[in-house]
Amino acid sequence: LFEVTGDETINPATLAISGFFSVLAEEAPSLNVRILDTGNYGNNQQQTIAKIIARDLFNAELPEVVAYRGKQAFVRDIQPLALAEETSEPANMPVKQQGTYLITGGFGGIGSTLANYLAEQPQANLILVSRTALPERNQWDNFISNNPADNKIVLAIQLIKQLEQKGSRVLYFAADVGDYTAIQEIVEKSENTLGEIHGVIHAAGTADGALAAQRTQAQNDVVLQAKIRGTLVLDAVFNNKPLDFMVYCSSLNSLLPQTGQLAYVAANRFQNAFARAQHSKRLTLAINWDTWLEVGMAAEYHQLILNRAGNSSEPVLPGITPAEGIQVFARALTIGLPELLISTVSLTDYLHQQLHQKAGQQLPTNMNNIDANFNDKGEVKITTESIEQQVIKIWKAHFNQDDIDVETDFFSLGDSIDAIQILEQINKTLNIKLASGALMDFPNIQKLTTHIESLTEKFAPQKEAPGLITQLKMASAKAKKIFLIHPVGGTTYFYRALADAFTSDATVYAIHAQGINDDLPPLTSIDAMVLRYLSEIRRIQPHGPYI
Repeated sequence: LFEVTGDETINPATLAISGFFSVLAEEAPSLNVRILDTGNYGNNQQQTIAKIIARDLFNAELPEVVAYRGKQAFVRDIQPLALAEETSEPANMPVKQQGTYLITGGFGGIGSTLANYLAEQPQANLILVSRTALPERNQWDNFISNNPADNKIVLAIQLIKQLEQKGSRVLYFAADVGDYTAIQEIVEKSENTLGEIHGVIHAAGTADGALAAQRTQAQNDVVLQAKIRGTLVLDAVFNNKPLDFMVYCSSLNSLLPQTGQLAYVAANRFQNAFARAQHSKRLTLAINWDTWLEVGMAAEYHQLILNRAGNSSEPVLPGITPAEGIQVFARALTIGLPELLISTVSLTDYLHQQLHQKAGQQLPTNMNNIDANFNDKGEVKITTESIEQQVIKIWKAHFNQDDIDVETDFFSLGDSIDAIQILEQINKTLNIKLASGALMDFPNIQKLTTHIESLTEKFAPQKEAPGLITQLKMASAKAKKIFLIHPVGGTTYFYRALADAFTSDATVYAIHAQGINDDLPPLTSIDAMVLRYLSEIRRIQPHGPYI
């Protein structure tokens, strides 16, 4: 997985798989994940590997990632890289005059920004690849006149015109970067027109956003196609070509996985490992970007947040400006490292905070927004009202509605994507760790606040094991009762739509897995599940038969 001694053979696919599990741990806090890199042990050393796993897999004192080489264990460390202020570009900058550069995702936020930067080099040639098809050039002016300025095709046409006004020759191709034949043809046509290609920037990507329990293979494939297959295709097409650089635009969430980003985290980890594996062949680097502002998907989301906040001019999200992104890109090409993490906050401080949070130290750090006082022992005490107020503010800001109160049902306002975003904001604001299914069991602010209090040790009273049943649909007292058991994954979000399909003479309940919304260990046998679930059902319906 990782290069420690320098003689390892890195397997990017294995690191991609680790991304799946890291996101699962975010969505189900009761799931503990360890990434144990056992190195290049031979087949005759399986017993040694088994002993390592048995000893360290459940060792809470170890970090998430450990690499073993011989009798030594290595842990991952992140070091800040000091960059001195420079008024001009570094002398060893591989971007050259009359250079020809191919950019995938050329109309996206990062791709278009870097295209503008490269176009400022004298007589630069640019090849932009995107999935968006454009009309014939002789129809461009007419298309612009008959469509809004923020139309994606209008913006793409305007970008090409802007690049050409800077003196660049621009070729554009509509293609899937994961299609080997299409990319090979594009490269051949471009070389016939512009000559040798000197650098490649792989900025293509597809947004992700679905909980693991609700994902389909098709959703995963769309994300993996652009990032993983696209990376493999570009490497194969340019395998024997003398590139000055190959840059993969990865993401900081490869290190800081988020709920709903299972395929995206996996794909970015693949790109990081692939860059390290190919670095000895040519200058290959993966830049793990923090959020970009003003351009691309992040800008659209940023504007949405501003609109919901009442068109406030105050920045809501931290991030990288296009000017800063260009500076980082230029420096990254001269540093010579295969993988860089670009962050607007101290990663060491953030990871330290996350470590304490996972250890159960879940005290809020944003004290300006939360009313707090101290008891006679100097311990922080947070009032019910302050937590409730914070949650209400988050809901109102997200949905841009002022009529939300403590009893408003979440599912009358939004869906599972909204749930991911709201829980992420609550976790960040209150510095806690709500499970991905929390809004299923606590669908209004009053119930959610009570649940949040129970997660904070200062509030937590001694209680019996939390219940596993959520009522999805209510009918009359004489109506039959239907109990829906969770599928693989443990959550039951999507049962709400199924419950609505039942007739009015049925009360519908959902049973989620133990460990999804609590700290109890998951049940590992059918017998244990039957006993626990039947006990839960009998609280509602003491006698069978059960449906």
